[in-house]
Amino acid sequence: MDQPDSDAPSPTPGQPPLQEAAHPPLERPAAPLLLSSGPTRGGERIAGIDVLRGFAVLGIFVMNLPTFAYSRYAFMDPSLQGGLDAAADRWAWIGSHVVFEMKMMTLFSLLFGAGLFIIADRQRRRRKAWDGMGRRPARPAAVIYRRLGVLLLVGLVHAYLVWEGDILFTYAVLGALVFPLYRLPAGWLVALACLLLPVAMASNFGFGWFFEASRDAWDLQQADPERFAALPGWQQEFADEWPDLSRDFAPTEEMLAEERRVFQGGFLDLMPSRAEQAFFIQVPMMLMFSLWRVGGLMLLGMALFKSGGLRGAWSVRTYAALAVLGLGLGYPMAFWGARGMLASDFDVVHLFKVGWNTNYVASLLVAMGYFGLVFLICKINIFSMLRLVLASIGRLALTNYLMQSVIAATLFYGYGFGLWNEIGRAGLLGVVAGVWIGQAAFSTLWLRVFDFGPLEWLWRRTTYPSAT
Repeated sequence: MDQPDSDAPSPTPGQPPLQEAAHPPLERPAAPLLLSSGPTRGGERIAGIDVLRGFAVLGIFVMNLPTFAYSRYAFMDPSLQGGLDAAADRWAWIGSHVVFEMKMMTLFSLLFGAGLFIIADRQRRRRKAWDGMGRRPARPAAVIYRRLGVLLLVGLVHAYLVWEGDILFTYAVLGALVFPLYRLPAGWLVALACLLLPVAMASNFGFGWFFEASRDAWDLQQADPERFAALPGWQQEFADEWPDLSRDFAPTEEMLAEERRVFQGGFLDLMPSRAEQAFFIQVPMMLMFSLWRVGGLMLLGMALFKSGGLRGAWSVRTYAALAVLGLGLGYPMAFWGARGMLASDFDVVHLFKVGWNTNYVASLLVAMGYFGLVFLICKINIFSMLRLVLASIGRLALTNYLMQSVIAATLFYGYGFGLWNEIGRAGLLGVVAGVWIGQAAFSTLWLRVFDFGPLEWLWRRTTYPSAT
């Protein structure tokens, strides 16, 4: 969610910030090199990045909202408590899975990696061009780590006080880890990404194998104790794990009743559960999954910018081919995976070994298809109003992302309107549409008055303390 381009003041005093960008070329001519330590100026903006970021901000809300609205166990099994019994709800889940799930996180990770490179490279050039007058521009690492430090603090507040599914903390930590590699050639970055990305799939498969072995050993113990007794000791130990594991995948009525009490209670009632889940995402899940997936995508985002893809330097034909191949292959693969998960009744072994890994690959294809489609639209200069709105949302990405969480928590938690588990998945799409419209209007109108979003301004001030 890094936004190197959203820190820029308007190039003309008094002019509405987006007026100049109503029909922007994909990449404007480079502005004169800035010798200050300040942020990006308007002339250096790349329209396609803002549009793509805005699209991702809207899309990610489709996947985040159910985690506010339903049981946490519904993440593993959306059919829990009849959640997919209605045809409309079932198709809403399928459509969301195919079009949005993991795809938006992929786009954000790519853009975050590109943003790290843009900021660091620009700061390096400023230092190189410094003429000895005034304060010397800060080192790229100082700017990056200050920026990531602020993001980490925002992520902690978001995760422990608003919503445990926060991604900002993860981006801050992994951004700090991959940043030192930003000067590697694009080819090396792609190679490293290709080494990292499969590790998360292997982790999924490994957990699926463990769950299968534990369940099979448990079933054998119950059905044929004599055969079970003949198993090696390590296999017998697997059986001991299954009762506790199975409760995470198939909660009892008592567990669901307790969860309802917590989510429909007050703010303090939810705090322990939220803290536990936030810690799991920030530590174990990062080590098992996010480090490899998100870290690899950040490196790939740097490579895409260096190679010209995220600068709009590729040809129309290249972007069109990327869109056709990415969506043409990714959508059917994701749909096939969704049907398999439904057919297995969201069996945990199938999820980890097949279902999630299928969507893992599909999400990479679809995200690249979206990238190609957005830059194709910008390149051939069509849908100008849609691009303007999406770019506005993208420039306020941090504000809009956190605003979505506050709105969702207010709607569904007990200390708000208490609509937890009261709206079907098809109905949630109506909530999504309403928030989309509201954020489109808010972002567009805000940027007619102010140069930055409220949280973007704060982030800018802490990253560039001397900026005006």
